[in-house]
Amino acid sequence: MIAPFADVRDGIIDISIMGRFPAINAPGLIYRLMNNTIHLSKYFSSLRGKKIVVKNSNTLQGHIDGEPVLFNSDLSININPLSLKVIVPAGN
Repeated sequence: MIAPFADVRDGIIDISIMGRFPAINAPGLIYRLMNNTIHLSKYFSSLRGKKIVVKNSNTLQGHIDGEPVLFNSDLSININPLSLKVIVPAGN
């Protein structure tokens, strides 16, 4: 889990950041990711908040919900509580 302390009910967004690391460390980091201990890596950091602004002067590579994206400007990330509507079939 890349955001080990995230809780979908707390109204706070968790942003996980992996810093640059030597390729030789990749197997250990993959193990930590699969073992839910990635947060113990010196290459891992995270941000939490209801509103987060990331200042960006270059192209920034990232992922949103597992999909790769490029950001070319500052990012402003906000939480909109209770804004997701989910339809569930009857009986579930």
